[in-house]
Amino acid sequence: MVTLGIVGATIAQAAPGAIADSEMSTGTTTTVTTAPGTPPIPLAEPAIKGPAPLPLEEQGLPG
Repeated sequence: MVTLGIVGATIAQAAPGAIADSEMSTGTTTTVTTAPGTPPIPLAEPAIKGPAPLPLEEQGLPG
């Protein structure tokens, strides 16, 4: 009961027009479109295949 009294008092003290009504507008525009069937750019593929060779300082001793 105390909670209902507090909520009621809060709503009663709210500024006029603070409660949203159906006449408010957010100013946004929505357009319905369909997604393209294929991607606009081709799939990227690496030019070098396989693992990269180790640098000389990482290869270890020869032999």
